[in-house]
Amino acid sequence: MTPQVLVGQHVKVALWDDLADLMPGGSVGLITQVKGDGDDVELTVQLRGFRRTFIFSPREVELLPSDYIEAALFTATPPARQEDKILLHPSIEAARLEVGSRRPIYQVAACLARDGHRLLPHGSLSPDFDPAWTTSVESHGDGSVTAQGPIPSWLFVG
Repeated sequence: MTPQVLVGQHVKVALWDDLADLMPGGSVGLITQVKGDGDDVELTVQLRGFRRTFIFSPREVELLPSDYIEAALFTATPPARQEDKILLHPSIEAARLEVGSRRPIYQVAACLARDGHRLLPHGSLSPDFDPAWTTSVESHGDGSVTAQGPIPSWLFVG
């Protein structure tokens, strides 16, 4: 393992799978620091929903693919310039088709509730993560939704 590859990579804490439902953000985190080498490596991991970091050995975590995304919606609305309604798309490609190639696209760590009428936080590693946050949405035939804003800045990732 090389520190350059690991820092910024998502991991799943395998030992905590049984506790994932009790944890505010599940058992997925982000490696923020790597110390040591060889068999004596220590990973500092920021778990979703926690303000503090945790130390793990490489044997205690599962490295997730570099393009790992648990749940995300996409918008061309910047976090600082939201109005009372925000259009969210199910893919970056759909968002790009809507606004063209000149505007940036933002990833929102959220998913639709099972009822399809509410947006729920999911996948944010921010220490401000609030699993209780929700807002209503209006679904559209193309798979996009219009959410009641503003969406908290901690849900904007990447």
